[in-house]
Amino acid sequence: MRTFVKVIATFFGVGFIPIVPATWASAVAVVLAWFLSGGLFYWFVAFSVAGLWACRPAVDVFQSKDPKPFVMDEVCGMMVSVLWLPKNVTVFLAAFFLFRVLDVWKPWPISRIQESKHPWSIMWDDLAAGLLANLILRIIAGI
Repeated sequence: MRTFVKVIATFFGVGFIPIVPATWASAVAVVLAWFLSGGLFYWFVAFSVAGLWACRPAVDVFQSKDPKPFVMDEVCGMMVSVLWLPKNVTVFLAAFFLFRVLDVWKPWPISRIQESKHPWSIMWDDLAAGLLANLILRIIAGI
């Protein structure tokens, strides 16, 4: 069970990359989103369900409230940041950079979500950052 939790939480090991695993996970996710664009919503839902399921056991496995190797949250946040946006290199790159800035900066209300003691807050703050990135890009693009 511990191994399965680690596979899900680290997105098949990406979270074990020693330098900036969250950025690597976001990069993997934006490339994956590009190739899954037709069925992206379904993959986003599947990964989100898996990530939410893994939150509670990952806290125990990694002995941390928000484990650094847990990058499924970045994968899902990145996917929601491009969900239903035009498949365009500029849009996807803008979404990547905007998502990373929002994920690191954590403006309100994302910061409040991260402060929650609920294990699901591991995922919620990145989903909120992705949603905010998506909304900002929609406003900028006039979509």
